[in-house]
Amino acid sequence: MVIEEVKRQLDTQHLLATLTVQVEDAIRFLASSMAGGQGMGSISGETTLEAFVVGQLQVSRAAWEAGSAAAVRQHVRLKHLAALYRRLEEQATGKSWLGEVPAAYKVPLSAEADGALRQAAPQLADGEGLLALLRQVLEGRYPAGGNLRETLEAVGAEDEDAALLPASLLLSHAGSVYALLEGLS
Repeated sequence: MVIEEVKRQLDTQHLLATLTVQVEDAIRFLASSMAGGQGMGSISGETTLEAFVVGQLQVSRAAWEAGSAAAVRQHVRLKHLAALYRRLEEQATGKSWLGEVPAAYKVPLSAEADGALRQAAPQLADGEGLLALLRQVLEGRYPAGGNLRETLEAVGAEDEDAALLPASLLLSHAGSVYALLEGLS
């Protein structure tokens, strides 16, 4: 899992702080470009963070390599920025966002549901979007007995992504689904 490799490689507070600043700079630049109506041109969610930081933010390659982890340089794309930022924040504070979610929403997945989600994950059109919606659902504290797929569709999940989720999943599984999908991204 890329996120766990990043966590192992960010073993010093200095490296963690340096990478966090670079990720924050990337997020600010993207947000200001979009807010200013400039668009992103040839930049897409598939652009590597490394290509963006070195090319668009004009950070020297030496500075980028000194302030990042090999797993970040090799695997992280712009579509992963939100998840990476959350992980950096969790590592810096020692608190996990998912740890704050009530146990009623972290019912373990059956082996069948786990396998179906692992198979579906590569087919998701917007995996980061689905994770954001799962967070929204978990923070909104919808009734744990509700259907997960139907709730996600109601809050705006792409139909094709929601359809990949097993129909039997309840909101009580949302935390486990989130943890699994985040780990696979």
